[in-house]
Amino acid sequence: GTGPSIAIILGMVCLAWLAPWPSSLLAPSKRACCRAPAFCPKEEAALSELRMAVMQEVALCRNAGLLQEVLGHMREVSAADANAARRPSVPGPGALQGLRDLSSARGVLGLDIGGTMAKMAFMQHADEQWDVAERFGAGSHGSCHTHLSFTLRVQEAEYGVHFISGTTTLFEKVLADGHAYDQLGSIDQQRPSRRRVIAAGGGAHRLASLAQTALGVDLVPLKEMESLVRGLGFLQSCGPRGEVFEVDVASGTERNVAWPVSLFPCLMVNMGSGVSILRVTSMDNFERVGGTACGGATFLGLIRLLTSARTFEEALELAQRGNAACVDKLVEDIYGSDGCKHLGLPGRMTAAHFGKLARGTGRTAAEEADVAAALLQMVTQASTVLARAFLQNSDQQQYGPVFFVGGFLANNPMARLSIARSFQRLRCMPAKFLRHADFLGALGSMAASCANLGSAPPAQLLNQGPA
Repeated sequence: GTGPSIAIILGMVCLAWLAPWPSSLLAPSKRACCRAPAFCPKEEAALSELRMAVMQEVALCRNAGLLQEVLGHMREVSAADANAARRPSVPGPGALQGLRDLSSARGVLGLDIGGTMAKMAFMQHADEQWDVAERFGAGSHGSCHTHLSFTLRVQEAEYGVHFISGTTTLFEKVLADGHAYDQLGSIDQQRPSRRRVIAAGGGAHRLASLAQTALGVDLVPLKEMESLVRGLGFLQSCGPRGEVFEVDVASGTERNVAWPVSLFPCLMVNMGSGVSILRVTSMDNFERVGGTACGGATFLGLIRLLTSARTFEEALELAQRGNAACVDKLVEDIYGSDGCKHLGLPGRMTAAHFGKLARGTGRTAAEEADVAAALLQMVTQASTVLARAFLQNSDQQQYGPVFFVGGFLANNPMARLSIARSFQRLRCMPAKFLRHADFLGALGSMAASCANLGSAPPAQLLNQGPA
């Protein structure tokens, strides 16, 4: 006919389909797209042009219906492959060995094993090689946060402080599988010497027995509130410059600010899986004054229920593309601009989360990106409103800064901007954030280890392995 041959078009379709596949599937021996590099673009722009050319050929072909069916089948296969890639990997013996290496590493470490993430702060001589981080938290589920590492000087000596994290689920899986790997002969190493490690979070209690049997580590529980306060104090006295910052509401940019002249009293809003609010009057005098179950786990759980996102990173990416005002009912939606002036409230203040979906149009009326943005705003505003209430119910003259910390805020600039805006609308002082906000518990545990053995940090501790 007048259109190109079916064989040529199918060949182009297959090339367009194969190009984005992992190179390991197409050429295990080296990173190559396929056997025809001239027709296998590596850049996204070239790939897009190829796909466009395929679709144009489909439109010209008399057998377009057949080709559309082939394309549809390939899309289904690609989607299935993408879903398979999202499944969490099973930890291997290398992860267990990485954790066991920590039992003999020289230095001071502190753990914070929360409901979602397990985090560790590790301090050692600056000239010591930091080589255990990549295997912590079961391979791809562990991260070495090199951008957070810093150096401190004590008694003419320099020490490096490093940070690693992994999912608690995989951390527990590695511990639980420890005996199985040993029995299979996968770990060719003697049982490490017993070591005591201070740990905060629920995992310090729940996983204590597994840590003993799999790692030879005795977890010494530290109360979560105490670990947060100790971590805050450690950062103020030993942390790097630029630790504290605020968010400019107008531009969304971050600006470094100095530590308050008087750190205490203050409020700490710890946003993790849930939220706890601490009133701190000194390093030794603090209390939990309240909190909410609407935290980071709530955000991710509802995201998975209501959108196509499956990971925290996917959820944040989706939320950044959305507009919460398309889902939430605002004060100006009820009162109008003139009514808001008479009422004395900002028109952009949220009146009802997801209120615009209550008109009977249902979930399909909203883009999932808008739903994600609204969920993030619901979680952040719940905490800011609570913090404002505790400030209002106490003598505000006695309270200095309000620190928002916790894992939910790590790599989450949208949440920090939402908090800053909410605090401004509630006529509060600027909210303060910390660069190491998600490692306060681990830093507090590490600081407690130093304090238990004398000076902080004691040189004799940093020079030795397990006690």
